[in-house]
Amino acid sequence: MDSIEWLFSLFVWHPVRIAGVSCFFLVGFFGMRLLNHKYPLFRNRLLLVSGVMWALFSLYEWHCKSQRYNIRVDLFFIYPVLMSVSIGSVLVAVANLLLSLRKNKELEMGGVEKSSKYGIVAFSWLVKAAGVALLLLVLVIAIGEGPPNPFKLKARELFLMISLLVTLTGIVLALWWQLLGGVAMIAGMVAFIGESRQWIFWAFALIGVLNVVCWWLKKLQAGRVKLKK
Repeated sequence: MDSIEWLFSLFVWHPVRIAGVSCFFLVGFFGMRLLNHKYPLFRNRLLLVSGVMWALFSLYEWHCKSQRYNIRVDLFFIYPVLMSVSIGSVLVAVANLLLSLRKNKELEMGGVEKSSKYGIVAFSWLVKAAGVALLLLVLVIAIGEGPPNPFKLKARELFLMISLLVTLTGIVLALWWQLLGGVAMIAGMVAFIGESRQWIFWAFALIGVLNVVCWWLKKLQAGRVKLKK
């Protein structure tokens, strides 16, 4: 029951947070559109639908906040629909990714290495886009609620803020140096989660791990090319 109450309180009267979720889905949709010229199946309109639904929910929640509505029976209908469409869009996006990689591999007769290279590049950019989406979500929340004053924070709060800043810096670094950025994200989130016990932030650590995996896959791919030469 506590988890349900936490989910309700996460977005109730918080239109800025909801707008951040909308940005996450919209970034994913347009990111897939950019890659569509290389991967014909690499698209998912459900991500756009999810982004628009969350954007509309943000406007609706802003209205509810301005009217001070505190009895929210409507959320028992809104949340299941939102979660179903959102989770479904993510699953379809993953399925489209796998199908597009398989299709390209079949089309490349004798070009397995080329297909593999494109797959790694596409996966790498997806990981980077997910990191940027999380960064934008944090920035939207910070702008909406106002950044904290570091000089007025207690020692524990300052430690958490520094850990989060290390993680966000890692997201930016990963755009150019995935190993360095990934390690920074993992280190920052291990410190943050270890102190705050807020496990919802595991997504940041996961993106860090995936950045390290992308770096390793690229090194592995480069090693294979050198061996062939």
